[in-house]
Amino acid sequence: MNVLLFFVVLFALLLIIPIFVDIKIEIKLLTLSGKVSIVIMGIPIIRVKVRIVGNEIIIVSKKKTTRQKIDKENQNLAFINKLISMLYFRQHITRVDINGQFGYKNNALTTSIISSIFLVSVVGLFSKLKNNKQDANIHVVSVPKYDRDIFEVRLASKFNMSLFDIIFTLVITQIRMVGVNNEGTKTRQQKSTIAD
Repeated sequence: MNVLLFFVVLFALLLIIPIFVDIKIEIKLLTLSGKVSIVIMGIPIIRVKVRIVGNEIIIVSKKKTTRQKIDKENQNLAFINKLISMLYFRQHITRVDINGQFGYKNNALTTSIISSIFLVSVVGLFSKLKNNKQDANIHVVSVPKYDRDIFEVRLASKFNMSLFDIIFTLVITQIRMVGVNNEGTKTRQQKSTIAD
């Protein structure tokens, strides 16, 4: 009986205790490519390379390569979009680092202007995040590179949330996607009926 009670209490604690998550996103706009990594409690969970070719996103991991079409009817992209928006309100953000490297070769004025615009724009955009998550430490760095063409942005975020919050968010997002899928099917059926 005591052993069962111990495991029940341990499970309840695991649901409530926050899990520390570290997300890093690197975007190279000139080549439309980047990297995404997610580390939970020091354990790498996801490490993928992403590249946009035409109207497709190519996702390369150690195990496989997948292609996703960029359109409104792509259910995977819609699910990820809804999941991120749901997770935003349930997480406790501790740190956000935004680093940019910009350069227009042999044109110092343009390089400086691009670097400055990035710095001002990002500080303005992330002021909303700071208002919503007041305990978040936000660091923005904009580095001009005068000897090469470069436009790279790196975003690193550290936050924590409980296992309960993660499970709850996944379930609610999946339920919402069922409603979206049903509406999308009805709309496609109506369009095909009108076309006929």
